[in-house]
Amino acid sequence: MPLQNKTLADSENLFKNLHQNDKILVLPNIWDPLGAVLLESLGYAAVATASASIAISNGYADGENISFKELLLIFKKIVRSVKTPVTADIESGYAANIAMLEENMKQLIDAGISGINIEDSAHDDGNMITIIEQCEKISCIKNTALKMKCSAFY
Repeated sequence: MPLQNKTLADSENLFKNLHQNDKILVLPNIWDPLGAVLLESLGYAAVATASASIAISNGYADGENISFKELLLIFKKIVRSVKTPVTADIESGYAANIAMLEENMKQLIDAGISGINIEDSAHDDGNMITIIEQCEKISCIKNTALKMKCSAFY
């Protein structure tokens, strides 16, 4: 069932509320709109994307090998297909620097993504980044969400 009246604010508020109650939030992973519709029909309150599944089902190896532009298009299709909030696995952020991460976050929020998970490793070599670098990424994500009035990220 395609979405008609879902707003980003509705998804953000629902997703934030799902994290702030006494129920366990189960986030099953999908990689396409059909999977999202199926999980929504089974009663899941939200769905999450899986980077490896999205990459492999589109002919790429995991590890930010699918372009961010293509990934964003897939996210948009998934978001449009369901009423439930959608979280995105964005690997290491598809960004070589904080400015790029901020731009990617803006695009994700504009696409209707209600939450993300971001790895604490560098996409180019897979090594862990420093705590300071990860904190900078998290601050960037939060500040971008605040600027865009996206409440699910703070």
